[in-house]
Amino acid sequence: MNTRIAISALICLAFLILSWQAPAQNFYKIKGEIYDSWQICRTRPDGIDGYFQVTEEGFRPIIIFESLASNTNIAHKLGQEFRERYSDFYQRAEKIYLFARNQIRYTQDLDQFGYREFAQNADEIARE
Repeated sequence: MNTRIAISALICLAFLILSWQAPAQNFYKIKGEIYDSWQICRTRPDGIDGYFQVTEEGFRPIIIFESLASNTNIAHKLGQEFRERYSDFYQRAEKIYLFARNQIRYTQDLDQFGYREFAQNADEIARE
């Protein structure tokens, strides 16, 4: 189970590491909120249509599943490299954290998009 979580995290991490905003699909505005073509609200995490689908029943980060999978092979290869280099789960987690900390450039959503929150899916932030 921990290996699956680590590999899933690595896949997401690889998309983030290659970060640069790629052209997005169609967006539209309803009552001040921005939605994508999958009818997911990009400016709000809560609710059944929020990008994290935070409800009383639980949490389902739907934005993670919005992907055309164009970088899946890169993410898988990166995950395998970490797994081969660091057999100890905790050491591997620490190395992944350090890799992400040193490679990801963070930009505030307000500065970049003009909204306090604006979620992007993996393909939108992955370099072509």
